[in-house]
Amino acid sequence: MLLPIFNGRALATAGKPSGFMPSVVAAYSSSCHSKYHSTYHSCGLPLRPTATTRSATPYTRTRPTAAFAAPLARPVSSSSTSQSDPSAAAATAPTLTPSAANPPHTTRPPPLTLPERKPETSTFSHLLATGKAYLAFYKTGLRYLFANTKLVRGMDANNDTADAVKAGHATRSDLLLRRRWGHDMRRLPLFGLLLLICGEFTPFVVLVFPHVVPYPCRIPKQVEQLQRKAESRRQYAFVAYEEETVASAPTTETTIRSRHATAARDVLISRSLGLIAPFWDRIGLVSGVPGLAHRAVERHLAFLAEDDALLRQAGGVLALEPEEVLLASADRGLDVVGQDEGRLRERLVRWLQLTQPQNNDVDGSDVHEQMLTLLTKRPETWPPKKI
Repeated sequence: MLLPIFNGRALATAGKPSGFMPSVVAAYSSSCHSKYHSTYHSCGLPLRPTATTRSATPYTRTRPTAAFAAPLARPVSSSSTSQSDPSAAAATAPTLTPSAANPPHTTRPPPLTLPERKPETSTFSHLLATGKAYLAFYKTGLRYLFANTKLVRGMDANNDTADAVKAGHATRSDLLLRRRWGHDMRRLPLFGLLLLICGEFTPFVVLVFPHVVPYPCRIPKQVEQLQRKAESRRQYAFVAYEEETVASAPTTETTIRSRHATAARDVLISRSLGLIAPFWDRIGLVSGVPGLAHRAVERHLAFLAEDDALLRQAGGVLALEPEEVLLASADRGLDVVGQDEGRLRERLVRWLQLTQPQNNDVDGSDVHEQMLTLLTKRPETWPPKKI
């Protein structure tokens, strides 16, 4: 079942213009800032035209408010600063077009189109058609993975792009493409085996094992399920953090209290952002081995620092597509289920304002501490001005 999906000839003839993948790579190499929208939106993968389309975006879309009408610009840092701080290195590049803020749509799930149930349709026929629709969805998701692989290889083959990545001047689109592609490739072998065995029944199985599915192959129900679980875990993490902070207050040793507070903070952030799988948390590994949570938090903070800097270059929050607003909010520990898009944009703008680096922050330590402070608070309690 998987072989035709990854066959290059099949891709070129399965309802798409010939030379689809080469055109994608060529477009990427020729233009770093407008490659994705001009290529994919003009020759995207065909979807079923008749049916009910389910979106994986569980929040209301509204017109952006005036709070983020003006793009946020980041001050240019010196060349010496760019060597030690990834976010400062990214800031030395000129301001880019808004298209550089969003990775290609192939890094996200395609729309899921399900057949409508008609009165004259039997239950068996409807279930069979629904299973075929899910199977088509997974095939499209796998084609997205193949397209992302071609794009990443094109980035590696392009000397200009490779040099920019090494210098810390890649666009946010490049950064997220590589990050999500790596996430998906680690899950592809197990998911491919699951799809081969289960076929049309895969949607029922992945609800039990949601974390083995690559991003482009996650159905809307699965996406919402993961978001709700993440937010429930985040709520529990904050409650546990408050209880642990109160319990450790009577400690007399300042050094012990400081170490305990740092470990508790790292555990809170790792749980809130889902940096460590819930299984390891249930067996006590997260709280029992503080270094595990600390390393995960430090890696994520480094990513956020670079992501913030590249987002400022590309025009700020206003340049983000609606789906990317949701993903960027989740990366920063913000609840997204049932949230208004305008509200999420306002909070992202506030995040960028509070983590705006200053000229005297040579090593990025101030930004690091600011992000730690924000991640240990709910957005309702964020300070009204820069920390």
